[in-house]
Amino acid sequence: MGDRQYGIIWRMSQDIYSDGDPLDPSVIVENFMERACLLPFLPTQQQSNAMIPGIELLCETGVGDGTGSGPGDDPTIEMYISEDSGRTWRDPVTERLGKQGEYRTRVMWQRNGAAPMQPAIKIVCTAPVKRVWSGLSLGKVM
Repeated sequence: MGDRQYGIIWRMSQDIYSDGDPLDPSVIVENFMERACLLPFLPTQQQSNAMIPGIELLCETGVGDGTGSGPGDDPTIEMYISEDSGRTWRDPVTERLGKQGEYRTRVMWQRNGAAPMQPAIKIVCTAPVKRVWSGLSLGKVM
């Protein structure tokens, strides 16, 4: 990939989980992945709040780097909920992505409360690990 600002040619790979510093390519800068969306629930005229259901992130788990320490060993992911279509956010709730080989880990958030307006969620991962997110499952999470 070409970098317009610095004129550097970067190599993309599914095995690289952080960005290099354009001013010093030998330095690795940790990056993050973030996705946000509105949830398809609105309060009705009979109710003042829309209940936010259980949420499961459909993703690849067991992606820890196996170092035994650091943020990549037992990576976590944060979910933020907005009660006003993404204008403000509640404090994050953290879940594990699983250490290396913990492939049966499920990333789920339950008891998410209610929102008086159009609820939104934001998912953030700052760990320098592989991130394969395929979707969200909304509803009763077992």
